[in-house]
Amino acid sequence: SGWDEGAVFYSDQAQFPQGDPAAADITRHSALRKFKEFLRGFTSPTGDFPYRESLVHNRDHVTVAIEDLDAFDAELADRIRKAPADYLPLV
Repeated sequence: SGWDEGAVFYSDQAQFPQGDPAAADITRHSALRKFKEFLRGFTSPTGDFPYRESLVHNRDHVTVAIEDLDAFDAELADRIRKAPADYLPLV
């Protein structure tokens, strides 16, 4: 009957599909990693960690200045400006 053939099926579906084919250099998965790195590691000129501290006090939301993200990673900030519907949900 074929039920015990032992065949293995594989689907090559990306977990984080590309939204824009022109944006092949930064995937949604790498953007997610960069966002996490930004929130954990961004330091202000005074030496504190404003976003990490903000999340400690309120885990529901964080307000990010796009200028800070631009200083941390200009390419990621540019992606948010060009395709906010694709990248903002990752934050």
